[in-house]
Amino acid sequence: GQIADMVHRSTSVVIPTLAAGATGTVVISVPNSVVGMQVIVGFTEAIGAGLCFNAFVSAAGSVTIAITNASTGSIPGATKAAKVVCIATP
Repeated sequence: GQIADMVHRSTSVVIPTLAAGATGTVVISVPNSVVGMQVIVGFTEAIGAGLCFNAFVSAAGSVTIAITNASTGSIPGATKAAKVVCIATP
């Protein structure tokens, strides 16, 4: 495959406090991202056991990260460094 366009941003992601089984969302700005781009999020430090996440471009310039606590206990909120990459394919 080929990459038609790519934008990226290093940022801090504020992970909310999550009860067991709960999901929270975080919206971050990624300039020049567009709906339909594929999103890769890489945290540059540990985010905590039991946390799962997915991400998508929810509006032009905005990426939503959904974070789910898959553990059986509450996980406290924290701010973590991340790299967000948005890729468009032809």
